Amino acid sequence: MADKSRPSFVEPLYKKNDFTEFLAILEKKTTLQREYLLAGFLTITLLSLLVGYGTQFITTLVAIVYPCYQTISLIGKDRKGEQDVQWSMYWVIYAVFSLLECCSEAICKFFPFFYLTKVALLCWCMAPIEANGGNVIYKTIFKKKD
Repeated sequence: MADKSRPSFVEPLYKKNDFTEFLAILEKKTTLQREYLLAGFLTITLLSLLVGYGTQFITTLVAIVYPCYQTISLIGKDRKGEQDVQWSMYWVIYAVFSLLECCSEAICKFFPFFYLTKVALLCWCMAPIEANGGNVIYKTIFKKKD
């Protein structure tokens, strides 16, 4: 599906993986190109997080939509241990952030870019790459060394 007219930085949006399949579904339903969908979503998200308007809603939306889609898609499939670990660790990290946010409003006020940091870390944890946050945290903290 390589298109010579696309810039090179857009090519990863068309490589076959779980995230691009999700983008393809959105592209089909909205009839907008995935580059524009992603750019619009990122722009609105970053502006919202920097300005502080709707930060909790935007953060929750970013943190739940794609991971829920991926978690649900794992149900009933042949299990791949890596994906199970990735999404299990993702939900643990999400729970820790939510607990911090819920228990200590002071952290959110004291740390001005708490929500931006939370979204950045959670995006790293859900990235469809080998060195995503869930896998890295699992391998460095939880996996027993033999």
